[in-house]
Amino acid sequence: MKLRKFKNLVALSTLAVLSLVSGTRGVCDSDNFTPLADSEINNADADSNFSSGLTVVSGKLNNGSIRRCFYRFDLSTIPTNATVTSASVTVSVDKVPSGGGADSTFDLRRVLKSWTETNVTWNTPWTTPGASHSSDASSTGSSSAAVTAAALGPVDFPSTPNLIADVRLWITNSSANFGWLLISQDEVTLKTARRFGAKEDPSTAPVLTINYTLPPAPVNTNFTIVNLAASGNQFQFSFYADSNKTYTVESLANLSTTNWVAVTSYPASTAAAVQVFTNALTSSNRFYRVKTP
Repeated sequence: MKLRKFKNLVALSTLAVLSLVSGTRGVCDSDNFTPLADSEINNADADSNFSSGLTVVSGKLNNGSIRRCFYRFDLSTIPTNATVTSASVTVSVDKVPSGGGADSTFDLRRVLKSWTETNVTWNTPWTTPGASHSSDASSTGSSSAAVTAAALGPVDFPSTPNLIADVRLWITNSSANFGWLLISQDEVTLKTARRFGAKEDPSTAPVLTINYTLPPAPVNTNFTIVNLAASGNQFQFSFYADSNKTYTVESLANLSTTNWVAVTSYPASTAAAVQVFTNALTSSNRFYRVKTP
């Protein structure tokens, strides 16, 4: 048998092989996260930790004490090359002050200092008690939500550029992930406090929803069919398959027609690999191509 090769066409005896590669598209995904850690701080009990309850409290109580709380989410499962398109947080109001609360708008403010769930207090580890210093937490909310006097149930903190920026930072730099401070904008008026669900109660735990896209897998611009050979009554060749892409080898009896017929399909793999194709030799011409969606 004679092997003839010219540009993108390889002929083995009366067989021919034609290679084709098409582009790929990015991948869209959406993930939900519940807190890895949460806790509450209380200015009336400034050295105590409140991290074991089914709820956390934020706002001003009827007795004048002020509560604030923290949520931190583990985002390590999102690839660092993801482009975040939206991020929102849903919390659940489980209880309002006795006799009804005052209307209150709450902020999620990015925390700038490391804290641990079981050791954080009003005084520790903050520069200023209550995480009030500019080095402790942002002075403005990444997202805000209004809570009416008697409202119970879900409260949504909508996606904003700042909330997306927080999430993006934590995806690319997990060491900067100190979560958010949930704080009432009004800590002067009595009864702005609300009791919110914590991670210890899955039915009312906060949920962070992140929508993102991943870039398309790189296209192998040097795609080639290699290792063409005939052995006995079998013809074979190899090609390089990119990860996360499906491939189909198709055949055609005459290049003047377009009736390509699938011969073999290769499912997507998590890693790039060299695929080997074999097919029986025939006495008539047969052209092959490798196609990917």
